[in-house]
Amino acid sequence: AEYKAQMNEAAEQMSDVLDFFRSFHDTMRKSVGPLCRAIDNDPRRVKLRKASLAQLSTVDAVRPPIQASAESIEPIDESKALDPATLTDALSRASSFDQ
Repeated sequence: AEYKAQMNEAAEQMSDVLDFFRSFHDTMRKSVGPLCRAIDNDPRRVKLRKASLAQLSTVDAVRPPIQASAESIEPIDESKALDPATLTDALSRASSFDQ
């Protein structure tokens, strides 16, 4: 019974916190929303956005399509055990793309 009372109290507290966040969210949306729209519709920002979109679309048009050939994909041999050295080597090669 004591455990159930504690759980009910915790649920009420969580409900209060959720109510606070909802009201905070509504207040922020009302007060900051118009400012965000004004910033978003600023002519300089719109011009920059259009320029970057145009640049992206021209880059996509110039880039050759990626072709994956079936010959380049090696079948996985499940009979072999995982070799830690091979795995580390593969991971280091994969992480070099991130840099």
